[in-house]
Amino acid sequence: MTLAFPNPSRSFDEARNAVRFFGHDGLFEVRFFVEVDALPQADTRLRRTRMSEAQCLSAFDVGCTSIHHVAREVYSKPLFDHHGFWTRIRQVLHLFRIRRFDHFRSTPNRPRSSYTLTAAHFR
Repeated sequence: MTLAFPNPSRSFDEARNAVRFFGHDGLFEVRFFVEVDALPQADTRLRRTRMSEAQCLSAFDVGCTSIHHVAREVYSKPLFDHHGFWTRIRQVLHLFRIRRFDHFRSTPNRPRSSYTLTAAHFR
């Protein structure tokens, strides 16, 4: 399934200094956080001062489409490169003359339950 954002609700998480929103992959709910520094800010005065909760939510609303696009990209990327990872594992195991390594592949690449989007994701 693909990641969708049917619920337009968002909230400010003061502890993380980020805006929290949710996406859905089928029946699974995925939490996202956008750091305040990553929010699109139209007013340059806001960049020099700490943004209020209302300003953060407003900035999120302005950039909602691009934020959802970046969230889909981040969610769809694998946690690590399967091919490179398993190639390196084989090389290491070969050095130690271990022939059977199938049990090392038992953990699939599962998506995480939450993701934090930073300013680097929007460049």
